[in-house]
Formats: sequence, structure tokens, C-alpha cells
Amino acid sequence: MLLEVISILSLIFGIGGTIFALIQYRSRIRVQALLKSELSVAINRIKTMISYRKYIKKLVDNVEKPELVRWVWEKHKGLCDLYVMMVNHCLSSERKFTYDDLKKLVDNKVISSKWEEKIWRDMISRRPENLNVTIPEYYIS
Repeated sequence: MLLEVISILSLIFGIGGTIFALIQYRSRIRVQALLKSELSVAINRIKTMISYRKYIKKLVDNVEKPELVRWVWEKHKGLCDLYVMMVNHCLSSERKFTYDDLKKLVDNKVISSKWEEKIWRDMISRRPENLNVTIPEYYIS
């Protein structure tokens, strides 16, 4: 009798534990999808805030205060560094990211400049799945 009760309790706890694990797994998947979406938004926002160097050069050529020129270039450099860190963070959450995936981003206009593509290429070239692969030509000319 005691053995049967213990068996039934074990079965109930086993089923309960499995259901709990499935609920936690689905919750984690939802949170990861949300974080990936927010990361993508952050990367795009940073990208829109980074100005092309030629525009910054035109802007600072007309400024007489060296402190303001330095401030503009520091902000530009800071945003560029932040973009690199966000791309690195984005790639760290991916199990696998190949040059084909990079091409998809370029084709969908997520990556729209050669500067951006170079950063992504630098990051993915160090990944294990890309170590023994022939590096394709730049997709953005």
C-alpha cells in the first residue's frame, strides 16, 4: 500500500515537473524573441543617429570652436563604438550566423552601407562556422 502511494506521488511529481519545465521553456523563448526584437530596434536607432563622415566634416569645417568640433567627433565615435557593441551582442545570441545570413540582411536593407557590412563581416569571420569558409566579396559595393 505505501509503495503504491509513493509510486503515484512520484508519477504526479514527474508529470508536474515536466509541465513546469515546458512552461518555463516557452516563457524563455518568448523573452528571447522580445529581447532580440528590442536589440534589432536599438541597432537600427543607433544606425540612424550615426552620420556619414563627409557630413560631419562639412559641419565641423564651418565651426570655429575647437571644443565643439571635438565634441561632435567624440559623439560620432561613441555611437560607432556602441553600434559595434550592439552587433557583437546580437551575434552572441545567435547559435549560428554565416555569410548567407549576412547576405539576407543586406538584401532586406537591414545593412545598408559598406561600413556596416564591414563590421558585421569582422564579427562573423571569427565564428567557428565561418573559419574554413571562403569569404565572399562584399555584397554592398
